[in-house]
This record gives sequence, C-alpha cells and structure tokens, in this order.
Amino acid sequence: MTRVNQYIDQTAPFKLAKDAGQAVRLEEILYNTVESVRVIGALIAPVLPNTSEKIRQQLAMVEPYPQFGALKWGQLQGGHQVGDPIPLFPRKESRLTP
Repeated sequence: MTRVNQYIDQTAPFKLAKDAGQAVRLEEILYNTVESVRVIGALIAPVLPNTSEKIRQQLAMVEPYPQFGALKWGQLQGGHQVGDPIPLFPRKESRLTP
C-alpha cells in the first residue's frame, strides 16, 4: 500500500483533475490506483478476510475475487464506478491525557 500512496503523491491526480486537457492521464492514474487496491484486497483475503471483503464492497465488485492463480492485472473493467470511501481501520482516539 505504501507504493500506491507514493504513486498518488507523485502523480498528483487531484491537481490533474483541474485540467481538462489531462483527462486521459487522470483516468489512467485512477484506474491504476483502483486496480492496485483490488489486487491488494485479493491478496490479503487469507489473512484479513473481513478487510478484504470491505475493500471488495467499496470497489462495488459484484463478483468475488478470483483465485490466486487467476489474479491478473487489468481484470477491472475501464469505467468501473466504485462506492463511497469508508475507512477500513477507523482511527482510535488516544486515552492518554497530557
């Protein structure tokens, strides 16, 4: 996930969204980001099944993840619409008092 965060920082999709001439590049970046999250969700399923399922639901995937051997880059269709983002791991407030 760290590399996906770096990719977002480096490509700055939120800046590109302000430039209509960058629409194709923006779509490419967003696709790569969502596809990365889809693959990560499939890979973590054996150890974090609930989190994996939350990712699948937020990506609005109707089909279950493919089996490991069938998992390939580019299986998410272009133009796929994802659901509303919900934190997978909500922040816990510290109980320490200053």
